Amino acid sequence: MNKNFFLQEPLSAVEAPDGAQVAALRAALRTAQEETAFHAKEARKLAAALEQASGELLFQTRQAARRAEELAFANRQLLHEFSRTDAQADELVKANRGLAAALDELARQNHEKEKRASELHIANIELDYQNSEKDKRAEELAAANTELAYQNGEKEKRALELLQANAGLESFAYISSHDLQEPIRKMLLWLDQLSEVKDRLFNDAEKARFERIVRSGRRMRQLIEDLYTYSRISTVGQEMSFHDLETLLAEVTATFSETIAAKGAVVEVAGLCSVFGARSQMRLLLLHLVDNALKFARPGAAPLVRISASVVPASADAELSQDAAYTRLVIEDNGIGFEGPGSDRVFEVFQRLHGQDDYPGTGIGLALVQKIAQAHKGLARARSEAGVGSVFTVYLPLPPATGSYSGRNISSNIA
Repeated sequence: MNKNFFLQEPLSAVEAPDGAQVAALRAALRTAQEETAFHAKEARKLAAALEQASGELLFQTRQAARRAEELAFANRQLLHEFSRTDAQADELVKANRGLAAALDELARQNHEKEKRASELHIANIELDYQNSEKDKRAEELAAANTELAYQNGEKEKRALELLQANAGLESFAYISSHDLQEPIRKMLLWLDQLSEVKDRLFNDAEKARFERIVRSGRRMRQLIEDLYTYSRISTVGQEMSFHDLETLLAEVTATFSETIAAKGAVVEVAGLCSVFGARSQMRLLLLHLVDNALKFARPGAAPLVRISASVVPASADAELSQDAAYTRLVIEDNGIGFEGPGSDRVFEVFQRLHGQDDYPGTGIGLALVQKIAQAHKGLARARSEAGVGSVFTVYLPLPPATGSYSGRNISSNIA
């Protein structure tokens, strides 16, 4: 209903409403009637709902009364049951206490389970992390294996190239030595033929020069032979095995038997063990070491050569590989020796610390010793004192499976 309609002032008795006012009044009347009808309808709905709610409330009240009666009856029965005997009450109290204890235990177990669940959750997180790290490591390892395979392939290529280069060098060394040996051989042959008539052809000064020429030719021949031997030192294609040092030294000292007898030398061999390597090269190594000890003897003193060998760990020398045991061969003499700074130089090719006239040789012997040791993944050392003597130490590795092998101990004198 339009409220403004009721607030309008009443029409004057003398004023007659016009048509517009009448229409407005009629419209307002219709609106008021419609609102009245709507409110009446709503009132009827509310009355019906109220009547229904009253019925439900009455029903619920009756139901509550019934439940109250049933509850009262149940309470009376319960009181009756509780009052039957004190024993039953005590049993119920005990049962309740047991139940409380069980509940406490259950609560404790639940707490422990929660702790275990929390720990398991943390462990699962850690496991996930570790699995992730393992996956990363697996990827890194796969990449490393790929790189390693590539590097191994490159190494194999380089090894093949090195073998081919070594074969070429050996061929070149053989051809070169043969080509160099041939004119020297002819020269020495002519010199030998000339020596048969030198007494008739030369005076004393010319004879001396002739002898120097012969010595120089022979030295050149020996030098070429030593160089050829030096160029061929390698373990590639060599049969590697254990060898008895006593047997090898017996062969070597037999080679120098005349020199030993002439100089009154004594070779003492003690505490020997086996050595692992190529037999021919082991013999050559011993040959040059013994030759060096006998050659550089002090004037007026009989040479004394002491030879010993033992198995030592890699820690015996800082430059040795740390994954093997070694045979340590020691050759000690009482010769002329040399000054300390020369200890590294003695293993160089053509290196001589003493004059050719006093101590003939090519200067390759100890270089061969070092190269043989290095070819076997070992090394050679030297220490000396002028006028006292020298000590040469050679380290030769043993196979990993037999690194603890020490062989037989032998104590003897060879003269």
